[in-house]
Amino acid sequence: KSCMTADPITIAPDTPVLDAARLLRQHKIGGLPVVQDGAVVGIITTTDILDYLIVLLEREQGEEAAES
Repeated sequence: KSCMTADPITIAPDTPVLDAARLLRQHKIGGLPVVQDGAVVGIITTTDILDYLIVLLEREQGEEAAES
């Protein structure tokens, strides 16, 4: 019995981060292969999304502190 998913949900390299995050949540999966021209060129994971969120929140907090 294989442990691979035969037909995984994939995204393109230009898929917005928000769309990828929604797919991860909707399908309760931890990663999405990134496919271009039929070849896997990467993977985006929930950890990648969290890292991106942290950067955005830190940037926002930095801007708020600068405005004070």
